[in-house]
Amino acid sequence: MAGRITSGLDRIYRKNIELNWFHVGGKWRRPFEAFSWILDRPHQGASNGTHKKQWWTLGEEPNSACFYLASHLYTKWKHTSRIVNFFPAQLDELRRLLVEETPKLVVISTTLYTHHHPLVEVVQFIRAHNPDVKIAIGGWYVTQMVSVVEQPRLSEVLSLLGGDFYIDDYQGETALGHLLEAIKRGNGASGISNVLYRAGDQFVCDKREIEDNDMDDCAPDWSLFSREELGPTVRMRTARSCAYKCSFCNFPIIGNLALSRVETVEREMKQLAALGVKQIVFADDTFNIPLRRFEDMLRMMIDNDFGFEWEAFIRCGNIRREDTFDLMKDSGCAGAFLGFESGDPSILKNMNKAVPVERLASGALELHKRDIPFLASMIAGFPGETWETIDTTVAFLNHIEPTYFKISPFYYDHRAPVAQRASEFDLRGAGFNWSHATFDSQMSVDAVDYVRSNVRNSCWMPSDYYTFFALPYLRGKGLSNGQILRLTQALGTCVDVNRLANSTSLEARSARAKALSTLEATVRALPWEDARFALVEDSPLDAPSFRAVVDRVNADISGVLARATENVRTPEMPVENLGVASWAPMPT
Repeated sequence: MAGRITSGLDRIYRKNIELNWFHVGGKWRRPFEAFSWILDRPHQGASNGTHKKQWWTLGEEPNSACFYLASHLYTKWKHTSRIVNFFPAQLDELRRLLVEETPKLVVISTTLYTHHHPLVEVVQFIRAHNPDVKIAIGGWYVTQMVSVVEQPRLSEVLSLLGGDFYIDDYQGETALGHLLEAIKRGNGASGISNVLYRAGDQFVCDKREIEDNDMDDCAPDWSLFSREELGPTVRMRTARSCAYKCSFCNFPIIGNLALSRVETVEREMKQLAALGVKQIVFADDTFNIPLRRFEDMLRMMIDNDFGFEWEAFIRCGNIRREDTFDLMKDSGCAGAFLGFESGDPSILKNMNKAVPVERLASGALELHKRDIPFLASMIAGFPGETWETIDTTVAFLNHIEPTYFKISPFYYDHRAPVAQRASEFDLRGAGFNWSHATFDSQMSVDAVDYVRSNVRNSCWMPSDYYTFFALPYLRGKGLSNGQILRLTQALGTCVDVNRLANSTSLEARSARAKALSTLEATVRALPWEDARFALVEDSPLDAPSFRAVVDRVNADISGVLARATENVRTPEMPVENLGVASWAPMPT
């Protein structure tokens, strides 16, 4: 096996569908699409023309990148903005903004994009309704693209994507502000740091200066937005980057850890409470580090009695005192995402996780004592992995009995620290197509199945279009933790029979029918509050002429990337929360 790079991508894509999509109503659907179809089913065939299909989706939650940037552009630059939060459901609103308000610039955030497919769809829709508007594209996907694709291929890709400007910085707030100022004055982007613009047949950037924006100075002013825009669940950040250097993770490349003061967070929370927000999801990489600041934050929340429930990414093994767990409970902690990654000490050492497995287990126990649900997230196939270490991870999960668990194949990012030890592990390949001395990417798919089949007393959590972020969204829709658990367990029953999807045997048909019946009964028994969006019937995105253009552009981009480098081949799994914001300068 050493040195063998297998073509495991197809298996990984198929496994992604098997574990995260559900055959409901005669077609494969993502979890919330399945819920929406089930809840609408009693109304199907209604002839009065007044019924609108509701679309329950994580896209209801405010796209934090858009709201942070909109606040920054107004408070620092006095540029007004209009936000399109969930592109597939707000096509009419985006069309109206493009045609009636004729913005000076449309800005697309790619923070949650893992592939060019959804980005091309957004750009082509914009061009179809306002061919002349300038488009700026920024965010994580852009910075990844620029870092791994060299000229002239990079310019080919950027040209095909269809933007006029690309912001190459992991922050980018300052670059965007300067770009808008230049456009307002009728100037181009030359001389603006971190902005790529077209010069002839190339995209060039005159200056590269890493931004280091002050967290307190750039904190959003939530009072600029309405209750309707925010809804009951909001994601907010109190830190940027991470204090740790896990060897599989590329987050630290965005810069050193930067923190908001507790007073700044308190001001934001007071604004959110006044706007009726009930659920807060902290987007910090590790919310409880530094520990003293974390405790101060929790005491502040208790003293203000905001009434929030909150969720966060937590390193529970770093919490040494029981009273800190008490503060979590008393301040409203309703869920924790625990990135354990492995239950084997040797793999944790290779990952540079820097915490004994015993402390991970004791932290999980403290959460159990306080009835705080948590998700244990694992990786299969990291360098050093063997079937023995996989068994150790299974034993660990069965010992701590997390409320939810998930495990994903190792993703080999050449910018992560593990790449510096490639020769030590005989690590080859890239992305989801890799091998090392003891495991390969196809084996990691088998390991996902093995772990899922052998973990007891814990609920499998779908990884895409659901995962940890479904918990606060569903609580914001009126569901309790117990109801959410039953709903997720019903999804797991459907996952169990997905592998039988192509079987026509009586046993397989019976198992699928029983699983679907259980899911439908569970969904209908829950007290869902109304969805913000209606399901778009006959979407213009599905029109044959539009799809032909999008498919052609995507094929051209894929061809260029295939010739450029293997590093940017990412799984074709479009992210649901497609945030688009369009900004126009404030009239003078």
